[in-house]
Amino acid sequence: MAVVYVKNKDLLVEILISKEQDYLTPKAEKMFIMMADRIGRRFKYYNEDDRFDCQQGALLMIFANWRSFNTAYKNPFSYYTEILKRGYAASFNQLRLRKGQDKNNIPKHYSLSGGNGGDSDEGLFNI
Repeated sequence: MAVVYVKNKDLLVEILISKEQDYLTPKAEKMFIMMADRIGRRFKYYNEDDRFDCQQGALLMIFANWRSFNTAYKNPFSYYTEILKRGYAASFNQLRLRKGQDKNNIPKHYSLSGGNGGDSDEGLFNI
């Protein structure tokens, strides 16, 4: 039997409380983070940084749209799972080349050393 990490009933209770208070409860936040982590493991990434970037995009999307759940329905788990999956897809599409895009416009990550000569982290820049 599979281990249940977020129960639909518990999530519904937290969402109802959150909607009444007009802000997310800490328990609901943790549930969303656990869901995002689990959903993100299903996908394949070019590197680990892409996974973290996509997870942040998905979390940003769910934290921005958590209020839109219609409480007349009793399945918030599937609703928020779909938001997270679409958040992962949107973030991944921003990171990687889409069909028909120019191959010279692939997003790249460059890291430059500040050259301060010391062992400190000062002087490191990312562009």
